[in-house]
Amino acid sequence: MMKMKSAARFTIFSTLLFTAANLIFYLFLAGYLRTRSGTAIEDYMTVMLSGLALLTVGTALIAYFISSLVVDRILNPLRTMISQVKAVGEKRFTTRLVIDSEEDELVEYADAFNEMVMKINEYVGRQKRFVSDASHELATPLTVIGGNADMLLRWGKDDPDLLAESLAVIKNETARMSELVENLLFFARSDENRQQYSFAPTDIGGLIAECVREAGRLHSEHQFSFAPAPLPERAVDAGALRRVFRILLDNAVKHGAKNRHITVSAGSGADGTVLISVADHGPGISPDHLPFIFDRFFRADDSRTKKSGGSGLGLAIAREIVGRHGGRIWAENDDGAIFYLEF
Repeated sequence: MMKMKSAARFTIFSTLLFTAANLIFYLFLAGYLRTRSGTAIEDYMTVMLSGLALLTVGTALIAYFISSLVVDRILNPLRTMISQVKAVGEKRFTTRLVIDSEEDELVEYADAFNEMVMKINEYVGRQKRFVSDASHELATPLTVIGGNADMLLRWGKDDPDLLAESLAVIKNETARMSELVENLLFFARSDENRQQYSFAPTDIGGLIAECVREAGRLHSEHQFSFAPAPLPERAVDAGALRRVFRILLDNAVKHGAKNRHITVSAGSGADGTVLISVADHGPGISPDHLPFIFDRFFRADDSRTKKSGGSGLGLAIAREIVGRHGGRIWAENDDGAIFYLEF
């Protein structure tokens, strides 16, 4: 804060200069008058010394007044900043720091502070939405389970078909809720850097092929194609990456064209990076939704999501895992949706 320091230095320097000038003049005059004698000179000396004393006091008062003005000019913006920072500390994250000052450093500080508050406000908003969405997602299966339990208590004992149907629904909703809770715990651990990863040299091509074969067995109505390519062995968490591949393949099954091919490709770059793609050859993703599909609880189509049983957390989990591996994941539209994974 160069200007503030310069103003403070100028104030101190001016006060010292006035005081030093008066002191030098006093010593010079006293020394000169000592060389003279006589009543008139002594009277003149007394008057001069009295005047000099008054001048010194006046100079000190003026210097103090000027110093007060300068200090107030410096401190007033700081006092304003402190009061506004306290307001933010009381969780009023909509408060902006407004500084009426010519000091460039203070203005820069206010801008940086406002940017920080904006990010905090955005983060708090995301957390509130996250809690709200999580509560809603947990409430839905609980409502379904409770409704079916009531039916069982009323009529289930006498109706074997209703009993079997309700138990199946309860089982499915319980599994869905367990998956959601596990996903929420994953994010809670990730946000606190407590999610554990075990990195070890892994055959990436073999891992992808294993996940594709598994998806083919679970979704026999789809055709999966993966041409194995020589890929470098990488130190990764095999379990975490297997989860990413499952998420991408499951997403392709849910949102791709029915009874269509799902194409998985993989290759390596000259710098040793691995690039993997999963194409569903379906209707694709709306350009308006592309920037948000990796956000937590984002739904491009609520009805489709409910029908498929998704919670909107899969792609967010995939991005988190890939980021922990130092890679990136993104999506494009080209004959359907294509998800790319690079690390």
